[in-house]
Amino acid sequence: MIKDPNSGDRMGGTFLDPGDSFATFVDLEPGRYGLACFLPGTAGTHASEGMAVEMEVG
Repeated sequence: MIKDPNSGDRMGGTFLDPGDSFATFVDLEPGRYGLACFLPGTAGTHASEGMAVEMEVG
């Protein structure tokens, strides 16, 4: 669960039209990271609607 969307570092972002794509490349140190979208959705943020993931870099 993401309790504070302001507690991390913003890594990038963009607005896209349907069918478009965008990539951001970063060098991450080993560890656990969370990726989430905090744009408003129909019932809260996109993250609260499931647009969030946790990942581990080894």
